[in-house]
Amino acid sequence: MTEIPPATADHEQPLFFAGGDNELFGIVTEPQGDSNDIGVVLMTARGTFHRNRLSVRMARRLSARGFRVIRFDFEGVGAVSYT
Repeated sequence: MTEIPPATADHEQPLFFAGGDNELFGIVTEPQGDSNDIGVVLMTARGTFHRNRLSVRMARRLSARGFRVIRFDFEGVGAVSYT
């Protein structure tokens, strides 16, 4: 099986959506290669989930395995990295 490299920012789209009374911001990472028709939601509250760009690396590696991924900051604290 050939390893597909992780996605880059070129494979991602910003997304604004309603979260109760708030407008939330997320990033959608499209599947690389063939899609397996499964979506993954990566969300965080306070903590270290975004330390060292963990959510970015996870989303991009999952997309290399055919997953469509959205990552967002559940509490609106502005921690979603887009680079």
